[in-house]
Amino acid sequence: IGTRTLCNTVLLILSCGSLPVGQQAGAALLGLVNIVGVVTLSSLLLDPIAKLSLYRQGLGFVLGLLPYLQGYAAAFFAIPAIRWFVDSRRNAAIDQRNDNRLEVRLMCGVLLLACVHLPQYVVMLTEWTGL
Repeated sequence: IGTRTLCNTVLLILSCGSLPVGQQAGAALLGLVNIVGVVTLSSLLLDPIAKLSLYRQGLGFVLGLLPYLQGYAAAFFAIPAIRWFVDSRRNAAIDQRNDNRLEVRLMCGVLLLACVHLPQYVVMLTEWTGL
C-alpha cells in the first residue's frame, strides 16, 4: 500500500459530514501517527536488547501496554470502517425504497390522469370517428 492510498483510505474512513475539514484532517493525522508509533514500537521491541534497555530505564511497563496500544490503533480505524460499511448498506436500502416509492407515485399519477381525462378522450374519439 502506498502512502497516498493509505492517506486517502484513512480520510475516507474518518470522513464525517458534521465535522469541519480541519478536524477530519486532525483526526486522520492523529490516527496515522498512532499507527506509525505502534508499528515502530512493536518492531523495536522485537530486539531483546531494546527490551532490556527499557527495563533498565524503568520503562518496562511499556511492554505491558503494547497490546493495548495495538488494539487501540486497530480499533481507531476498524470501528469507523465498520460503521461506514453498515451505513452504506443501510443507505443503499433506503435509496432503493425511495426509488420504489417514487416509481409507484409516478404510476399512480399517470393512472389518475388517465381516469380523469378518459371520458373527455372517449367523447373526442367518438366525435372524430362518428360512432
